[in-house]
Amino acid sequence: RNLRNLRRRTIGRQGSISNRGSICGSNNNRRSGRSGRSGKRLETKVKALPVALGSIQNFTAWLSTQALTGPPHMYFLYLLAAGFGIPVSEDALVVWVGAKLALNQFQSFTQVATVLAMVYAGVVLSDMITYFIGVLMTRGILSKFFPNWATSATASKAKRQVERWGSRIGMMQRFFLGFRGPLCLCAGAVGAKPLPFFLGSATGALFTMSIQIFVGHLLKNTPNAYLAALGLVAVPNLIGNILGPMVVTLSGIILKYKKKGSPASS
Repeated sequence: RNLRNLRRRTIGRQGSISNRGSICGSNNNRRSGRSGRSGKRLETKVKALPVALGSIQNFTAWLSTQALTGPPHMYFLYLLAAGFGIPVSEDALVVWVGAKLALNQFQSFTQVATVLAMVYAGVVLSDMITYFIGVLMTRGILSKFFPNWATSATASKAKRQVERWGSRIGMMQRFFLGFRGPLCLCAGAVGAKPLPFFLGSATGALFTMSIQIFVGHLLKNTPNAYLAALGLVAVPNLIGNILGPMVVTLSGIILKYKKKGSPASS
């Protein structure tokens, strides 16, 4: 009897140990399954990037054509698109407008005033759109794509610049060729006040537009002032308005899916 009882106890212990092992194994399988699904989603997103970039390129080409051949309100829409991150060049458009002014291609003073008003409004509102996107990056619906941005080294540097310039940040960013977009984003993200930013942008735009129009006068005899200006600002715009935001966006997506696939989140 004692031997039978001892065998039963041994068998029972072995059964409980195997059950625990199977439970641990199932938990590990669940975790690996979740991380695998997150990895597949991330891979799908990365594969979709070339298609998305191709669509953006086609839209950019269409928008540029419409602005260069259409009525003045297309200048305004072109500049608003730049505020949403579409890779079109404010500098190239305003320089091109300056070249047209130098060649007297607008028919009347009213048309000249309309063109300048549309361009000026588009420039300032473009800055404000980018600014409010920056606000949403840390305190709105876009914050989930940038979970660690507020504590990153980039955010710390941007905050120091905002504190350095204070209420002048809206005006100062106008003079940073190729980096206006990132500075507007950072100003919104780190908490610059909207009204001083707007007033600064509106004041700075008067100066930068005057410089851009003057450059247009200098380029009036070139075959295409728009392409000439685009060539002048291509490198800083590529770095500041395309590569920089693209790296930040990809980093946010990767961090998001890594966080989802980590054991702590499961």
